[in-house]
Amino acid sequence: MNTREFCKELGGQITHAEWDALDRCDPSLTINSHNREALLEMRALCMAPNAAEAADKHVQLELEVDLQAAENLARYLQDYLDEYMSDNPEGHKWIVLASLYLAFVARRPLHPIDRAGVVVEQLDGRTIYRCPLKVPGDNPICDACVCLEK
Repeated sequence: MNTREFCKELGGQITHAEWDALDRCDPSLTINSHNREALLEMRALCMAPNAAEAADKHVQLELEVDLQAAENLARYLQDYLDEYMSDNPEGHKWIVLASLYLAFVARRPLHPIDRAGVVVEQLDGRTIYRCPLKVPGDNPICDACVCLEK
């Protein structure tokens, strides 16, 4: 499955009413601004694809997605959220969907760059992200993130 198809599948898990609530910044949704912006970007790129906008965001919509890795990330995230955010299960959906989009379509860090202390570098025309908290092999969620060690 390519990133365009994967992205459409993710977006299909959000109802019309939920998209409307995301558009309106409805406070009844338990979602932070980082994940909301990622999901709205996902809709703009994949639900009504515009090649120029995808290129502007540096998203390659024809790359293949490692579906096993995506399933693993979703499972690890859900387990983490069930343990550490059990008091807020209605917010889990937004974290999982935004994280899958960021990791496998946008190929950007899962956390907000400025709040996580991620350093952004340009190397040979590519954007490289370095995270001060990443330890490879330490956490399956971090392992799915595009960030490199700082």
